[in-house]
Amino acid sequence: MKLNHISLVVIAVVALALSLSTTGCGGGSTSSGCGSSCGVTTPTGTFSASPTSISDGSSTTLSWTSENATSASIDNSVGSVTPVSGGSVKVSPTTTTTYTLTLTGSGGSATYQAAVTVTSTGAALILYYVGAYNNSAADATYVVESNGTNPTQIASGVYDPMWFADHQSLIATDSIAAAEFHIFTTSGTAAGTKLQSSISLDPIVNPGLPTPSPDGKTIVFVGFSSATYGHQGIYTVKADGTGLTTTPLYQNPNSGGVALGQPRWSHDGKYIVHNRIDASGHSEVWVMDADGTNPRQVTNIPGTNNSDGAFSEDDGTIFFDECTIGNTLCQIWKISSAGTVSTETLLVNNAGGPVPSPDGKSIVWLGVTTNHTTSPIFVSDVNGNNPQQIVANGGDPSW
Repeated sequence: MKLNHISLVVIAVVALALSLSTTGCGGGSTSSGCGSSCGVTTPTGTFSASPTSISDGSSTTLSWTSENATSASIDNSVGSVTPVSGGSVKVSPTTTTTYTLTLTGSGGSATYQAAVTVTSTGAALILYYVGAYNNSAADATYVVESNGTNPTQIASGVYDPMWFADHQSLIATDSIAAAEFHIFTTSGTAAGTKLQSSISLDPIVNPGLPTPSPDGKTIVFVGFSSATYGHQGIYTVKADGTGLTTTPLYQNPNSGGVALGQPRWSHDGKYIVHNRIDASGHSEVWVMDADGTNPRQVTNIPGTNNSDGAFSEDDGTIFFDECTIGNTLCQIWKISSAGTVSTETLLVNNAGGPVPSPDGKSIVWLGVTTNHTTSPIFVSDVNGNNPQQIVANGGDPSW
């Protein structure tokens, strides 16, 4: 039979209709088409921990991103997390833990894992140093358990010691070299401590107070640029010795010696707290973004010098010391990291240099004696109660 043109068109339309009734939009067979599932994509994302190795009592940050997800949750008691598209949360596992991120959306679910290795250290270890003022080569760095037992000298000729987040290594300033930091690996004993690397900081002059970032990749410190000597600045260098910033994150406009105090990172790595001294010699605590932008003053207490700021474990509070002009009285205070005056709280009298423990339960601090000839080191609970002297004389304690 010979078909005309109109008959061929009718047959084609009927064939197309039959095809749509038996094939879904993805090509599979269905009796009713793909319906609402057309174009739906399974959620995807990323998930990581930084650092991936910590000591017992320390914290790590879990970070995630996602696409095509409407909800996100992390196991091991973390629970639902927001924003779903990406964020971070700090956790403090006490044993080695693998965290699982579950992303859920209309297209199904997907899981991602991040492992955190936890090393048990028994009692928390505190670093400090004892200065030998008539012979800087004899400056000695020690480690002591937080209950005051087993003080052990682990290095000589260095000062300003500070732990990396994993508590398996530390950084300190060379007592002799004009512009050098040293990184040591340590098991907490002199025999187990080894010089790992040195960081040359030339042309920075008189660098000091080095503090590693939470991820261990960047060191923040204070020093003088040879080009603007007399104006102390805050600088950074990578832990591998590269990437030294010759333009400071912040440079105090006032000359005349030391004008900046100990810079310390927030636990999420986003901010740096430090103190600044103005032309009149008055010091207040400031916070800036990790790249040096958006500086803001946290304390505003006329008639006193405020310094040695350190973030609490959850970054919501800053501990600092407040001293009357002439240092006749020094006290430890805490304040909201937002800098609200109404949140200032007095914790300890005749004390300074507070540093919270990684678990947020305690603080280590220096006792300020009337003659200022010795600086005993104390540990108390986070509110300043139940102080216990652990060292008769030392400086710059840190967890």
